Amino acid sequence: MRSFKVIVCFIINFVLIFFFSFFLKFGNPLYLQQKEAKNISDLDTLIVGTSNGRLGIDPKILNEKLGWNSYSLSTGNTSISDIFYLVKDICKENPKVKRIVYELDYGYWGRSENLGYIDGFNMFFMGDNVDIKTTYLLNVLPTQCFIKAFSNNPLTPERFYNSLYALRQLKETEYDYGSVVKSIYNKNANDKSLSVYDSLGYWKGINPSENDRKNYHPIMFDVNNIKSIYPKRFHQLVKYCKKHSVELIVLQTPVAPRQLLDENRGDSHEWIKSLCESESVQFIDCNYLKKGLLPRLDNDYSDFYGHMLHPMAQRTTNLICEVLSSEEQDNYFYGDYSDVLKNITDDKGAVK
Repeated sequence: MRSFKVIVCFIINFVLIFFFSFFLKFGNPLYLQQKEAKNISDLDTLIVGTSNGRLGIDPKILNEKLGWNSYSLSTGNTSISDIFYLVKDICKENPKVKRIVYELDYGYWGRSENLGYIDGFNMFFMGDNVDIKTTYLLNVLPTQCFIKAFSNNPLTPERFYNSLYALRQLKETEYDYGSVVKSIYNKNANDKSLSVYDSLGYWKGINPSENDRKNYHPIMFDVNNIKSIYPKRFHQLVKYCKKHSVELIVLQTPVAPRQLLDENRGDSHEWIKSLCESESVQFIDCNYLKKGLLPRLDNDYSDFYGHMLHPMAQRTTNLICEVLSSEEQDNYFYGDYSDVLKNITDDKGAVK
């Protein structure tokens, strides 16, 4: 009897969440960012990925240097499953998109439910398109913990308040999604914040996180920990891009020297490189950029998880533009991970 009541309560909660998701999404700034991106009539480039991309790639520089019209929808705790359906959702309403820059963090390919991680399940709560929303539900939910997926998105008074607040702000600004996104993200920001929202999906890293630095644990790459569904999702993304004549660029943003020393990023590089080559997709690993072109120290980062401070992000994005514009891209990179390690310097400028 008790089990029956639990099942009934869960089904009721599921139905309520599904129904209210169409309203509660207004309280999620990521949804408002999607709306801003969709309202850019000549959007041609979409940047997707994790918080490393959100803090490390500035669309304004890409637009200025490369003549693109880009927007970043990178965010933390986003898996390739979310990214695939996000791309489909944006491209369906923005048919002029001809380029996807996917910032790939291998850590999000190997995390398992046993470690407490699941797919962010973001698209279900942010998507506008009912067909894509339903397909996402049917294809993503069975691959993860059903209860955890919805318990992480409870119906709370705060979510209703945030949605009402956002709707009021939208009405007052005549649906200027960009200004509302910035207002919501930065309403509690101060000079001690780790980052502040800038524009076009880019966040400025402004302060180091001493707590994250102190509690840093290397994330080691192990091909056996890669969730089997993720390479399949990546193949779906590649297939979708090719079908719609959309260029796909896979990119890894540079991490702090400490990470390069402590983590086996040479192994992850070779695996991702092989994956991209098998799909005929361009792969740019900024960790292999020559030191003289992109000097970087631990102090250029907020933490040891790849989150750049603003000046580092500006230098990185400018160099990415230079690489993408070059006909001799190989000249910008070391050929082997051993060369990367030989040229690591500490925060006093000495070779480690």
